[in-house]
Amino acid sequence: MRYTLDKKILLIGGEGFIGSRFIELSNEKYDCTTFDLLSDQNINLDIPRGKINRVANTPLEFDTVIFLAARPNLASVIQNPKEAYRTGTQGLSRAIRQYQDSHFIYISSSMVYGNWTKDSMSEQDLPSPNNIYGQLKLLGEGIVKQFHNNYTIVRPSAVYGYGDNRKRVTQLFINKIMNNQPIVLKGADNLFDFTYVDDVVQGLQLICEKGTSNQTYNITRSEAHTLENFTNMLYKKLNKKPNYTAEPVPDNYPTRGTLNIAKAKAELSYNPQYNLSQGLDEVLRRH
Repeated sequence: MRYTLDKKILLIGGEGFIGSRFIELSNEKYDCTTFDLLSDQNINLDIPRGKINRVANTPLEFDTVIFLAARPNLASVIQNPKEAYRTGTQGLSRAIRQYQDSHFIYISSSMVYGNWTKDSMSEQDLPSPNNIYGQLKLLGEGIVKQFHNNYTIVRPSAVYGYGDNRKRVTQLFINKIMNNQPIVLKGADNLFDFTYVDDVVQGLQLICEKGTSNQTYNITRSEAHTLENFTNMLYKKLNKKPNYTAEPVPDNYPTRGTLNIAKAKAELSYNPQYNLSQGLDEVLRRH
């Protein structure tokens, strides 16, 4: 039985990792629909992911539109540059034109900051991306700011959780460890603000409720761990002997750290619930 809901939300690219979890945690709270940019189809999400019926005549009026459509990481952008550019520019511009009357939430990335210039980066720090993924995200932010009058930009970081893309670091490393395969750490001492997906969803829900206008928020755990610490934590939780080697950070990958979430805490009452150990326990419990 569905409750009568007073907010209608469209997720563009909502079949992906963050979008599907948003639907799962919000189904009793919002009337959610997702749209697939690649197939130009509206999708009915009243039924579980993986058994989704595509429907033709979904209403075009939404209180909030969340733009999630993007390649999942830098490697994927490099492998699919034309699709990544088309989605991040033409697809985004089309969505902005279509939903001028909706609150438009754009999911950016901490990659827009480029190399960290201090221990904790805030929304006031100047973006300076040093790879194509961050550059596309920053370009998307600029398109949103220029052509929509009621937007919110969200910058998550190192999001992980059950159902993540198998080529992203958490699922990739879990599968390798479980299958006794060696791991290569490209930048063992590089810091990541690992953020459990449910905390990102919490931030998005708060933004939907409060309807913030023309603001940018870091939505993360705000607690950095080295890649090596993260990897050792996985080995310990899986009761496996560490089996990895270390290489330098690739030239096109930024040196990173913690994101400052003071603004999200003050203005949204955002309060992340999962530290890295707790989040990994949730991932492994559902694996």
